[in-house]
Amino acid sequence: MITLFFLSLQCGVCLLWIFLTLLRRNKTKAQNVMILVLALSFVTFLGDMCFYNPSTDARVLVWLDALNQFAGPCVAPLMLFFVLARYKVESRHWSWFVWLTIPVVLGVTSAILYVVIGIDDAAEMMAYINKGLPLPEKFNTTICNTHVFVEKTLFYLLVLLQMVFLLILFVRRLVLDKVTRTRLWLFCLNRAKLRTNSVVVLLLIMLVVFVVGRCVCASVYYYAWLPAMVLSLLVTLTMTLICNVTLNVRSEWMRITSLGGEMSLKPIADNNKEIALTSSQPSLSRIDTEVDYAAGVNMTRDEYEKMCESVHNYLVIKQKYLDKDITLNKMAEKTGYNRSYLSYMINREYNMAFRDVVGRLRVEYAMKYMKNHPNDLQETVAAECGFYGASAFNRKFSQITGMTPRLWFLRNVATNQDKQQ
Repeated sequence: MITLFFLSLQCGVCLLWIFLTLLRRNKTKAQNVMILVLALSFVTFLGDMCFYNPSTDARVLVWLDALNQFAGPCVAPLMLFFVLARYKVESRHWSWFVWLTIPVVLGVTSAILYVVIGIDDAAEMMAYINKGLPLPEKFNTTICNTHVFVEKTLFYLLVLLQMVFLLILFVRRLVLDKVTRTRLWLFCLNRAKLRTNSVVVLLLIMLVVFVVGRCVCASVYYYAWLPAMVLSLLVTLTMTLICNVTLNVRSEWMRITSLGGEMSLKPIADNNKEIALTSSQPSLSRIDTEVDYAAGVNMTRDEYEKMCESVHNYLVIKQKYLDKDITLNKMAEKTGYNRSYLSYMINREYNMAFRDVVGRLRVEYAMKYMKNHPNDLQETVAAECGFYGASAFNRKFSQITGMTPRLWFLRNVATNQDKQQ
């Protein structure tokens, strides 16, 4: 009963995150792919839950097992699509997907064999197989033996190879992101940040490892309550973290404390206020010890505060964030401070990377500009606000406010004009 509870928990978590993702407006491509991954995972978990329920009819188990043979292997290609969508890159190696979809073909073959054998005979045969008993003489046929080999041996072997291949691709992605063991250890100690995409890939690696463990220990998983309970609990926790980061963390970099969600980054609500960077995040004056400064920059408190003021004057007061070519290197050159010091200060004070700070300032300026120039085209607004094009403007605006520029305009500018008229 305990195992059945945790398997039911897996199904409930999948349905919950599907519901929460469907409610999200302006979903990204990665979030749409995540819905498919959760739906297919739900089918797989539902099959496991029904298997552990002794009251489940044998015919229902046959249909669920046939569906599971198809749905389970489809998760791996979708996971790869999910990662590619988060990195916004197109795959040039379609052979990867060919390897990943081979078990899908095998799953379809297994389902066809179920139909050939017959549902009633397949249900009776499954009862013997699940109990580890030898098959009666009437099932000693080529089709039945082929089905047993395909489902119980070849299927799990190919799924295992599929997951190992996926694991290699994810580790390769971390190497490209320059995630070292030292940096990962500092991230776990909450002393360093990792790219949000790298954290998602790390969590996916954990999920793949659990699936590999399930394939390796398939017989133990289905006939011993402890492995099934532990694996289902770990899978549930990992999937929850992946979904939470995908939906609730918007910044490019994150700390381990953001696994529970990024509560500090909220959509801009008040369109009549200037963005005050020093008030949107914990200010420098709240840090009392000199040790905190020495952790990232070698300067005194007064020198650090002077650097913060210089950055604010250059970026906000002089409105250099509207410069299309603004970079951290340019700001370091103009302010006279070390680039690493500026990067440390910006990440510490505003809890976001330099490009995210610039993006928020530009979006806030765009709101005021659209309010004062309601007849301008979106391309004009994008150019005036420092974006290279309308697509980049639309993407950043949607990321920060949760709605497209056009929808924001209709709700906040066009509606007010109609009321005044």
